[in-house]
Amino acid sequence: RRGKGEGGMLTLDSPEWTKIHQRVVPESVLKTSAVTGEGITELLATIEQALLALTALVECHLPYSAGDVLAEIHKVGTVLDEDFRADGTRVRAYVPPSLRNKLQQYLVPSGDTSEKSR
Repeated sequence: RRGKGEGGMLTLDSPEWTKIHQRVVPESVLKTSAVTGEGITELLATIEQALLALTALVECHLPYSAGDVLAEIHKVGTVLDEDFRADGTRVRAYVPPSLRNKLQQYLVPSGDTSEKSR
């Protein structure tokens, strides 16, 4: 549709949208209402997926001497699993690419299903 859609909502090709920024083209459009709460769950799920797409899933085993690295994972990443073992912490998390590069030496080879010790 061109211009304003139903209920005065902006559509992607409306002149008002291009005033926001010429080069910004949304990947998805969701109908939401702050008044009724309609679409808020879908909006949050879409935002979460968009943010996770900017990260890398890693699984690593950090010795306890690398506590600063684990703290950084918690600060800038999304931790999925954390297992404290006798020789360090095994963690699965989504992290930004820059941190993934720093974790290279701690990465667990994919398919490593070594028994968890508690």
